[in-house]
Amino acid sequence: MTRKNRKRTPRPPVPIHPEARLLSVEQAGVVAGIGRAHAYELVARGLIPTVRLGRKLRVPRAQLVDLIERNKLTTAPVGGAAR
Repeated sequence: MTRKNRKRTPRPPVPIHPEARLLSVEQAGVVAGIGRAHAYELVARGLIPTVRLGRKLRVPRAQLVDLIERNKLTTAPVGGAAR
């Protein structure tokens, strides 16, 4: 079977403990609402902050949430202009 004809099996959901202070890159992608590959790309570009613990790469949840909050787009109400 060629690579093109293979069916992709969806990944199982990534469990995230509500009190976890450090997230895997995959979990950070779930929190940010982006895909796994895009999360790793943003980490590689230095746009998502990380800490290295041995061989593991982790994303501080508080910094990720701050990053998301700082980069939120402001939306205008329907029929009005953004202020």
